Amino acid sequence: MDDLERFLEFLYGESEGYVYVATKDTLATNQEWNQSFFQWPTAKDNIYNYITRQQEERDVYVAPALFKGKNSLKSSVQGTNVLWVEFDGQQQIDFQDLPHPDCIVQTSVDTHLHCYWKIDYLDNTDTIDGLNRRLTHYLEADASGFDANQVLRPPLSKNWKHQGLPVTLKHLIDEPVKHSFDSFEAAPEPVAKVIRLNQQMLLPVEELLKTLPLHATLKKRVISEIVVHPHRSSFLMKIAHELAEEGCNHLQIVSLLDYVDDRIKKFEGRRDKLTRLSELASVALLHVSVEEGLQLYSPLDILNHKETMEWIIPNWLHKSGFVILTGAPGVGKTSLALQIMKHLANAESIFSKEVLTETKILFLSLEMSQYELKYFLVHMNKEFKNNQKWEEKVRVLDEDRPLLDYESIIADYCPDVVFIDSLTELATEELKETEARAITRWIRKLRKRYKCAFVVIHHNRKESGLKFKETKLTGVYGSFIFGKDAETILNLDRDDVSGDIALYSLKARFDKKFMIDLVQNENLIFAVKEVGNDSKQAGTTGRGTLSLNLESE
Repeated sequence: MDDLERFLEFLYGESEGYVYVATKDTLATNQEWNQSFFQWPTAKDNIYNYITRQQEERDVYVAPALFKGKNSLKSSVQGTNVLWVEFDGQQQIDFQDLPHPDCIVQTSVDTHLHCYWKIDYLDNTDTIDGLNRRLTHYLEADASGFDANQVLRPPLSKNWKHQGLPVTLKHLIDEPVKHSFDSFEAAPEPVAKVIRLNQQMLLPVEELLKTLPLHATLKKRVISEIVVHPHRSSFLMKIAHELAEEGCNHLQIVSLLDYVDDRIKKFEGRRDKLTRLSELASVALLHVSVEEGLQLYSPLDILNHKETMEWIIPNWLHKSGFVILTGAPGVGKTSLALQIMKHLANAESIFSKEVLTETKILFLSLEMSQYELKYFLVHMNKEFKNNQKWEEKVRVLDEDRPLLDYESIIADYCPDVVFIDSLTELATEELKETEARAITRWIRKLRKRYKCAFVVIHHNRKESGLKFKETKLTGVYGSFIFGKDAETILNLDRDDVSGDIALYSLKARFDKKFMIDLVQNENLIFAVKEVGNDSKQAGTTGRGTLSLNLESE
């Protein structure tokens, strides 16, 4: 018995009914579906022969459920022996508390899978839809694949949408045990109900893009980014999640997804297109509501809460904190940031502020390439050499990438602290209010999701007439937006005439405000200026000296 025969026996077993087989010529202009129905089990040989013949030139699909007659409508579904979900591009699949699937079919590349669970025969279409939908939401699977009359690709066919790649049976348990419905209790009933929409209800996309405060990268993705099979489903799901995270409502998300789908043509020609897009919106909104759900606390709840703030630098930076280092161009912010990284990696004090733990650091150098950074490191290395912790715990990225790419790197590398130089480089347009709000939301989300802190370099406004040490919080670009999220904002200032340097706090949520006079030597190393010492040269024995050890090339 080959894989197709084993698969058909797994789906239908000893049940009786009509097997629905659909084929489609994806190279034809009209791309119409052809429907065929075969009685099971009396015509099982005919089913096998039909699929193996058709797959040579056409895409072939079979319905996991059996039908009452030769009609593919949901009302004609007789029942099913299996539940199923469709994964269409997920890089990682975690079945969490669910049983492992009894059958897995790979439909093209290894991220496109159909998973099946054996159950007692079920003849209620609402229950079939409901259970499949619960599994789809829980596993964040493809929202287009859970209907009772769904058709899916069988093994030993070919995926002509994907250059004729074979559809293969990756896993089929020899003697599957039927799962009770209790086995799927871990997948809860989705809070979001199916919302039926029509084209007349959709909102004007041009107006949405003009009025919604979306990050420019997301706008570009909606307007022009093109993807092809087999990445269309995951692309639509990604956009739905991003729109949900940006605060869009269900109708706004579906309206924008419909616009995107007109371009990438995932659901082109399908009567249930808006239903599928609505389902994507529901999954995304449910995910965000669970992740960012609101909860009310009493004062006693807060006092008894087991988690406490874990400090990296007491009162300056905690393990999911946000610090901004700002200043005018050319004052030495990058040099100071590099020194801070070295001290964080080694758990060494900074300007008399204790560092409590060694930290793993990701540095997104968005203003300087590695060749420009080398200038700083070669100078600093003249004083500080061969620091093992720096080499082990710091990684640098100098590429301009979309925010989602940065998030992927953070998810993979798992840093304790992310340094960004600079905040304005995260914007794809001039840093206006909508861009600033989108960036702060993104940083806030990553701090919560990945339990990491952010130290971000930023720039001050070009204000004339200000003297040395006179910068206020209002002098920081986007001060209101960034100021409310950051716990600590440090300003590095340098007098153009005397060369005097000062570091002082513009905001200190958990600490007293302070001001420190600094000196910087010819190797770019900052140190606290000794009282009564007018020298601009920093000694390596100065109190609180910041340092960077890196072997020069």
